[in-house]
Amino acid sequence: MNFKLEDIQKSLDMYLETKRQIFPRFYFISNDDLLEILGQSKNPIEIQVHLKKCFDNIKSLNIARASHCVPNNISQSVSRSD
Repeated sequence: MNFKLEDIQKSLDMYLETKRQIFPRFYFISNDDLLEILGQSKNPIEIQVHLKKCFDNIKSLNIARASHCVPNNISQSVSRSD
């Protein structure tokens, strides 16, 4: 039983390490916090409590849904400036 638990813990650590390699700011937070962030990734309001651990001087963010036409407007303005 202990061997199986150790194997699960090792696999979890390897998974979290891959996430930290992708986004190095995750090295500043604990495994428990990182699991909560990953588990709540579709709910950005819930992960705001962890922002101050990842970024200096950021306590919270104002999050708003972007309309579907925003990316088109941005790409059109970029293509016009070329």
